[in-house]
Amino acid sequence: MELFGQQRLAAAEVREIVQGLRHLLVVEGPNDAIRLDLLGAPAVAVCSNRITREQAEKVGRWCRELGVTATLLFNLDAEGAAGAQQAVVELAKHCPVRLGWSRGMQGGRFAGRQLESLGAEEWPLLAERLMA
Repeated sequence: MELFGQQRLAAAEVREIVQGLRHLLVVEGPNDAIRLDLLGAPAVAVCSNRITREQAEKVGRWCRELGVTATLLFNLDAEGAAGAQQAVVELAKHCPVRLGWSRGMQGGRFAGRQLESLGAEEWPLLAERLMA
């Protein structure tokens, strides 16, 4: 029912960053959320590659409250892709949702990658896509 990093959304400065991005970033694991936080982009983690109904409801409430879209950045392996499909369906019941990256974007640069391995020089490529 809980999401890693959810307590940070209570802080005004974190809410401002999320609203500035126009996306609440939803990731698989705590390491992914920590990596994005280090890159200046707060995220919440489902701690699995599947989101629960309760987690989706919670993300939906935050998205409505903040006026943002839920953006999935699940791992780009087979398990992450399957989990992202399930999460899109579940989140769409509660809020606008989109995928933040894919195996094919940037000429396949991110295929098979986990978000926690994202380099600081790579984040602007994803952030630019999110802001488009």
